[in-house]
Amino acid sequence: MYLVWTKFFLLSVVIFFRTGNSEIQHDSACDRCQIKRESNTVKMICNETECTNPQIPMNITDFIYVRTVKTNSDIDLSFLCYKNFSKLHNIDLSENDLKLIPEGCFRRFSNLQTLNISRNFHLGLQNVYNACAGLNETKIEVISANHINNVDILFPVSRNLSIFLANTSLKEFYFEFNGISVIKSGVIEAFPRSVELISISGNRIHFGPVFLELRKLVNLKTLDISFQCTTMQHLRKKARVGENSHNCSMLNETEDQILDILPPNLENLISTETGSGSYCFPKLSSNHSKLKYVDISGASYFAWIGPINFAGRSNQLETLIISNNKCSRISDNFFAKLTKLKYLDISYNVLGVFFPKVEGGKVFEGLESLTTLNMSGNFLEKLPSDLLKYQYKLQELVLSHNDMELWTLQIKHMKELRSIDCSFNRFVSLPVSIQADLDAIAENHDVHFFINNNKVICTCENLQFISWMIETKVKFSTHSKTCTQSDGTLVDILVANQNLKIICAKTDWTYPLVLSLFGLILSCVVGIAFYKKRWTIAYHWYLFRLRHKGYSAIDGKNDDFEFDAFLSFAEEDRKFVDKIIEELENGSDEKYHLCLHHRDFTPGVPIERNIVSAVHLSRKTIVFMSSSYLKSTWCNYELRMSMTKEGETNRKVIVMIILDNIPRKHLPLEVLQYYRKNCYVERPEKEKDMTMFFKTLKTSLKT
Repeated sequence: MYLVWTKFFLLSVVIFFRTGNSEIQHDSACDRCQIKRESNTVKMICNETECTNPQIPMNITDFIYVRTVKTNSDIDLSFLCYKNFSKLHNIDLSENDLKLIPEGCFRRFSNLQTLNISRNFHLGLQNVYNACAGLNETKIEVISANHINNVDILFPVSRNLSIFLANTSLKEFYFEFNGISVIKSGVIEAFPRSVELISISGNRIHFGPVFLELRKLVNLKTLDISFQCTTMQHLRKKARVGENSHNCSMLNETEDQILDILPPNLENLISTETGSGSYCFPKLSSNHSKLKYVDISGASYFAWIGPINFAGRSNQLETLIISNNKCSRISDNFFAKLTKLKYLDISYNVLGVFFPKVEGGKVFEGLESLTTLNMSGNFLEKLPSDLLKYQYKLQELVLSHNDMELWTLQIKHMKELRSIDCSFNRFVSLPVSIQADLDAIAENHDVHFFINNNKVICTCENLQFISWMIETKVKFSTHSKTCTQSDGTLVDILVANQNLKIICAKTDWTYPLVLSLFGLILSCVVGIAFYKKRWTIAYHWYLFRLRHKGYSAIDGKNDDFEFDAFLSFAEEDRKFVDKIIEELENGSDEKYHLCLHHRDFTPGVPIERNIVSAVHLSRKTIVFMSSSYLKSTWCNYELRMSMTKEGETNRKVIVMIILDNIPRKHLPLEVLQYYRKNCYVERPEKEKDMTMFFKTLKTSLKT
C-alpha cells in the first residue's frame, strides 16, 4: 500500500511540473491552436479552426495572434475583447485576414500602449473606428492600421476616427496604403495634441484646405505623405498646357508659403513621389520652421529654382533628399541659405550636362556644414575642378553609377574627407596630384576609396597607379584591389604589379610594333564609332526639317504633327490591332489619321529612321504591350524612342494598352517603372466591353 501511494505521489509531481512549465499549451476547446508563452508574451497560433475559449493568462503584457491557414471563416475575437487584461501593453493582430472588430473591443485594457491591426486587407474603415472606440480609457501610444481598406468602395475618413482618439495619449499613427482619397474637415484638427508621428503614405489624397488643420498638431515631429499615387498626375493634368507650362517664373505665388501650413514643431517631412503639380521646385521659405529632415524624392521637379530660404531660427535643416527628380537645372542660389545642412542626396537626376557649365562652385555655395553629398546616377562625365570649393567639412562623397573617365575635381581642401565612392564608372586611374592629396588627408585619419566596377587595366601605362594603390595608406575595398588584363580577366593588383614590373622593364623591338598596332586599332575603333553615329547626325537633321512641316489634326489643333497616333505592336497581336485600326480610321463619330509601320514606313529607308520619323510626326504613340511585344527588338526600340520623346517634351505621349497578363518579374525595369507611375488601358475580356474600351482610348488620344 505504501508503495502504491508513493508511485501516485511521484506521478502527480511529474504531471504538475510538466504542465506548469510547458512552453506550448493546448486548449481542449481549440485543439488546432497553440498558446505559446515566453516570459510575459503570449503567441496564439491557429490553423484551420478558431479557438472559442482559449486559456490566456491574465497577467500577460504582450499578445500576438498568428493565423497560419487563411480560411473563409471570420475570426472571433470574443476570447480577447472586453476581458480584464489589465497588464496588457502590446497587441499584434496583423496579417490575419480579420474582417470584424467589435466596437470598443480594447477599452478595458487600461495599460494598452501599442495596437497593430495592419495587413488585414478587408477590415475596412468602420472596423478601424470600432478598434479605436474606448481607447481613451487606455494608455495607447502607437496605432498601426496599414493595408486595411482593400475594398470595392472607398469611404472618406470621417471625424469618428479623431473623436475616438481625441482624449488619448497617442504618439504614433500609421495609416498607410489604404486607398484613401478624402479626409473630411475636422479630422486632423481633432487629433490628439500628443501625436508626434503621422504616416499616411501610399494613399490617393489630393491635398487641399483640410491640411491647414495640421497647424493645430503642435507636437507633431514626423509627417510622411509619400506615394500619393494620383496626386501629382491630377495636379499636372489640371495645369494649363502650353508654351509656358514649364516656365518656372509662372509658379503660383503662394507656393513659397507651403511650409507655413505645416505643424510649427515638425522636424521630419517625408514626401517621396508626391509633388505639388509643378515641374519646378517651389520656393520654400519660413521664419519659424523647425524642419531638420526633408525627403522630396521622386517628385519629378525638373528644375530647382527655389530658393530654399530658412531664415534665423528656422535654419535647422540638416538632411535634404531630392533624388529621382529628373532634374537637369539648379539655380545658383538654390542651396545658398542652407548653412546647417549636413546630408544632401541629389542622386539619380540628369545633371550630367548641367554641372560642367557651373563656374566657381556657385551651385553649392552656402553649404558650409555639408558632410555627405550623394551625386550618384546623374550621367556625370566630367566635373568642374572648383565645383565643391566651399565644402571644407565634406566627409563622404558618392559619385557611383556615372560615366566618369577622368578625375578633375579638387579635393585638397577637404581635410575631413573619409570616404569616396566612385564605383560603377569608367575610371582607368587617378591623376598623380589627386593621389598626393589623398595621401595627405590619410595621414590624419582613415580614408576609404571605392573604385570597383571601373576600367582599371593592367598595363605598363597604368603601373604607377597600381603601385600607388598597394603602397598608399588610403584603404581600398576588396573588390577595388583588382585590375583587368588584356583578355578581360580580373587579377589581384599585387600579382599584376609583380608581373608588370617584369614585362614593362623589357625594351625590345616589339614595343614600337605594338604601339603602331594599337594606333591602327584605335583608328579603326574611332572610324567604326563615327560610322555607327552617322544616323544620329542624320536623325537631328531630319528632326530640324520636320519642324518646318505642319498639319491640321482632329479638333482643329495644329501641333506640327502629321499623324494623330503611331501604332507600335508585334505582328502576333495583329488581329486585335486591326480592330483598333478599323474603329479609329473608319469610326462613325470621328476619324483618326494613324501611322502604321506596314503601310506608312518609307521603303528603302532604314527601319531606325522610319521609327524616329513615325514617333516624332505623331502626337501619340499607342503601345500594345504583350509577351510577344517584349520579345521584339524593333518593338522595344519604338517604346524607347516614345519614352525619350515623352521625357524631352514633358507631355504625355504614350497610350499603353495591356494585352497579356505579364508577370512583373518578366518586365524590363524601365517598363515596370512606367507601370508604377502611369495609367494604362487593359484589353477587354468580353466583346460587349469594347464600346467603353474605344471611348477610353479616344479620350486618351485627345489629352
